[in-house]
Amino acid sequence: HSGATQVNVGIVGSPERVLVEVVVDGAGFDTSDPRVAAPGTGLGLIRERVAFLGGECGIHSSPGEGTSVTARLPLSATAHIIETATGLAGAPPEAVVA
Repeated sequence: HSGATQVNVGIVGSPERVLVEVVVDGAGFDTSDPRVAAPGTGLGLIRERVAFLGGECGIHSSPGEGTSVTARLPLSATAHIIETATGLAGAPPEAVVA
């Protein structure tokens, strides 16, 4: 329903955290509208799940300008880097984290 024609997804991992960013070129919306990220709605559920995992979530948008959603998630002591992404086609040299 956003009318997006492009979606960019970025994932960067380090031993301490994972950063996930999704950027779309859709219609955008007014982030001050309380219905946008209300509990139990799509964006609200993202915020709730990220908070449950001990992370932070940012939602940035404005009408006609697209939207970006960023999540910063801490890694537990048992998480580890399983491989570097340099061997994946078109992937930047960040880490794949499990």
